Amino acid sequence: MNALKGEVVAEQLERLAGLTPEEAGWDVRLSIKAIVGATSKGLPGQVEAMQIAHGRPDISVILIGGNDITARNGLSASAARLGEAVQTLVDSGSKVVVGTCPDLGVIQPVPQPLRSIMHAWSLRLASLQSHQVRAAGGIPVPLSETLTPELRERPDHFFSADQFHPNSAGYELAAAILLPPTLIALEI
Repeated sequence: MNALKGEVVAEQLERLAGLTPEEAGWDVRLSIKAIVGATSKGLPGQVEAMQIAHGRPDISVILIGGNDITARNGLSASAARLGEAVQTLVDSGSKVVVGTCPDLGVIQPVPQPLRSIMHAWSLRLASLQSHQVRAAGGIPVPLSETLTPELRERPDHFFSADQFHPNSAGYELAAAILLPPTLIALEI
């Protein structure tokens, strides 16, 4: 998750709760260990960096998958790496919420038939990720199912100028979808 995503998540937390973390009595420390363009191959290093810097988090939120598709990483191997990262975090006592691979088939500038292939690979990876995340004790959130209708309906509103990457409204939408399961995991 990059800094923009982290800020959007923090804003959504405050909106959803109707309180600032201080007013709610929460001690919130946001630590972002994501690297733009990273794939599941980088998850072990990101998890290790987080654990070294901040110990055991109460909650870990992972968004992964799109770059595994564009890098043409093996779907099963990508999902297995995610499962291992979730297991490491769960074993350390963290609750884990994972936004599974979004549907890259909604990206209109990608020509057919490649867009159809990306759609099929995205859905397959999301399914494999959900299985691995559940098996490791995490909570999968199916972004391909929850984001796709909105992104198809209003692509100009949710994509940046390159029409490939989400803009702040796109990240805000993803954060709004991830927040309820995150709060449930925290038992808030």
